[in-house]
Amino acid sequence: YVQRNMIILLERAARVPEGFSAVPWAAHPDPRVRCEAIRLQLRLPAERDEAILWALEDADPRIVHLGLTAIQHACPDELIPRVLNLAVDADLDDEIRTLAVKVVGRVEHPQVLEVLLELTDGGRSLLGKFRLPVKTPVLLAAIRALSDHWAFEPGVDVVLTAAAESADPDIRGTVSQHFS
Repeated sequence: YVQRNMIILLERAARVPEGFSAVPWAAHPDPRVRCEAIRLQLRLPAERDEAILWALEDADPRIVHLGLTAIQHACPDELIPRVLNLAVDADLDDEIRTLAVKVVGRVEHPQVLEVLLELTDGGRSLLGKFRLPVKTPVLLAAIRALSDHWAFEPGVDVVLTAAAESADPDIRGTVSQHFS
């Protein structure tokens, strides 16, 4: 608690001693200490990039959330594969997976489109018609990303048509006006 509280005080002070580095605490065995250390690192320009990497690799969902939040407006190309892995990891909480989809959803990268299509594929009906999977926050985020940023790519129209024709108002609401 002492180490964590000291790091919190440094963050709240909005300045750190010259030469200070939060790196030793970012690898601390206690996730509460790691979380605060990474939160502080995200405010230090010299340590921000490293903090994002550490956060996205952490086992604690709170820390992963910190990393995803830090790159939510601009995901560096080198992090796309890691964020996509988070988006498809069924063992993770839907909140983390949904945030990961939102982070990469607007990134123009072929792997992103492939994963978004995978997340929205619920198989085929007995008559061979495309189906969406069961509604989840991850599905809604994936459809919204396809609708907002990928609508005119091959294969996306099938997903957006299924969403626009869905009986579920939440799913219909994810499709942009220009498509429905």
